[in-house]
Amino acid sequence: MRKFFILLSAFLLLSYVPVLLGLLSAGLSALQYFGVIYDAGFAVLIAAVLQVALVFLVNTFFFAVLYFSIYRPLSKAPVGRWLADIVFLLFSFLFLVSISFFFFPLSKYSYASSLVVGDGMAAFFYFFVGLLACGLLYGVLRLRAARRLPLSAFISIILMLVVVSQYAAEGERVNAAGSERNVFIIGVDSLSGQAFESNRGLMPNTSGLLLSGVEYKRAYTTLGRTYPAWVSILTGAYPKDTGAFFNLRGLSHTSTHPNVLGMLAARGYRKVYAIDERRFNNMDESFGFDVVVGPEAGVLDFIVQPLVDTPLSNMLFQFGFTSRLLPWTKNNVAAVQAYSDSGFVDDVLSSVQAGPSHFMAVHFETSHFPFKSRHFDAEVITTSSLSDRYLNALKVVDGQIGQLVEGYRLRGLLNDALIIVLSDHGEALGAVESEITLDRQSQSLASYGHGTNLLSDHQNRIIMGVVQYEEGKLVKPARPVIKEQVSLLDVRALVENYVKTGQVSRLIGGDCIIVETGLRLPAAENYENLKESEVVKQGAGLYQLSSDGLLSLKEDLLPELLAMKDVGLRCVNKIVWFSAHKNRYYAYSLADDGRPDFEIEPDEYSVNIIAKYREEYNERF
Repeated sequence: MRKFFILLSAFLLLSYVPVLLGLLSAGLSALQYFGVIYDAGFAVLIAAVLQVALVFLVNTFFFAVLYFSIYRPLSKAPVGRWLADIVFLLFSFLFLVSISFFFFPLSKYSYASSLVVGDGMAAFFYFFVGLLACGLLYGVLRLRAARRLPLSAFISIILMLVVVSQYAAEGERVNAAGSERNVFIIGVDSLSGQAFESNRGLMPNTSGLLLSGVEYKRAYTTLGRTYPAWVSILTGAYPKDTGAFFNLRGLSHTSTHPNVLGMLAARGYRKVYAIDERRFNNMDESFGFDVVVGPEAGVLDFIVQPLVDTPLSNMLFQFGFTSRLLPWTKNNVAAVQAYSDSGFVDDVLSSVQAGPSHFMAVHFETSHFPFKSRHFDAEVITTSSLSDRYLNALKVVDGQIGQLVEGYRLRGLLNDALIIVLSDHGEALGAVESEITLDRQSQSLASYGHGTNLLSDHQNRIIMGVVQYEEGKLVKPARPVIKEQVSLLDVRALVENYVKTGQVSRLIGGDCIIVETGLRLPAAENYENLKESEVVKQGAGLYQLSSDGLLSLKEDLLPELLAMKDVGLRCVNKIVWFSAHKNRYYAYSLADDGRPDFEIEPDEYSVNIIAKYREEYNERF
């Protein structure tokens, strides 16, 4: 066995070289990266070590299979002993690399490996698989000939693996029709109203849902960031009242605000929240949810991903049991190399229980920047590679929505139900939205991202649709399209009224809503030249680590950060806002579709409302 352990050590070192190269490709040296782990504290360090140990354990098992099925026959070939060792090591490593290229092309492992062995490794994958199969067959036949492996035992193992894999793939299906009406909120990250209307053909499932119910054409987010948006959805309140001023504000400052879950709990609902990326949204059971589906939140989400991005661990993430072994990576869009779009939906549906009625809020993050997925099944080609990735990501999410709604139907959850489809905010991709004047100077209205520009229609207008089922059939609405202004603040009242009465009222909306920006980092202003390492450097000093491993904004920095917010009043026919950068008010008239028309003078009524809102922020600190 001495030979085995020597070769195993060499293989483990060689197999981890691409991981270290992947860290360098992200703009971090190994010392910088492991310095971050050390600074995070002992508990985080131990957890990271355990995750890496699991990866090494999986690689060890992989190597052992190759060793006893391939190396033993190879070692008897008429070649030198050391030559056989070198050939076997190279074979093992290249087999590992080919798995990554073939199944996980977006893995940093694949990129880093290409620096060592070049592209095109997937072409050799079938050769390696065939050779491995021949080796395994040879080993089994030799064991059978030596009567060391009873045929019955071999067949039993194969049958057991088949049954387990089938169970893991299909999951348990239950008839979960409860006595109360079910409520489902389906959220799509970064889907602007403009992008949806221009590309409905790419999103047939989402489009079909909205066409089946009521579609609100002028729906807006109040703050274009995921966490504040979802807190407003649940509470019906503005960020200044909920405490969710920014992403990653400490949960203890936001989760205590009254929300819709209290009323649902009193009626015996099972309350599920599912999200497939939690780096900037730590929402958890403290808000009143019974179950949260998705990756574990915390600093380890940022730290562990590069360390476990190996071909074999990525294969493990396709199975449900890894949610306990590798909770920061399973069902995590940020682990783009291994994330399974259908696997996440399967886990959401697995949270359904027979008996109680359900409130399920599911948010899909694949459509968030950087718009990457290994599940792109067809290329969408436009004039911009950024736009191509965005639209392809929306296609992936649309497929997930179709799978989710069909899963609800098969489980009997759509007998009497309400489905609300929305996005947390829009997304700007640098396109010129219109030609405007600002300070009486002509300029183009163009931006990137979300939560940074209150005038941008692409950043702030969202999708909103309401679909009702009665006795398993769609209810045809009297007005399928509504053009009045509404916002995420109106969702709570809609849900509560439906649960109490069974009636679907129109979203109330209002003539005017307060809107505000989120945290803005200069390094993230332009997606075309964004460098992740620069964003990390600019944002690192803003956050602190809690005792339970969660990242949160430093409370002592909030007065400064709040003073940098733009705050505005969006009305039906105008928008007025205070620019923190310019330290003055601006105003624009709005066209019938809500887009900016021309610059006007800020009116006193709007200025007073904005000033009062900003003053309430100041009074809290």
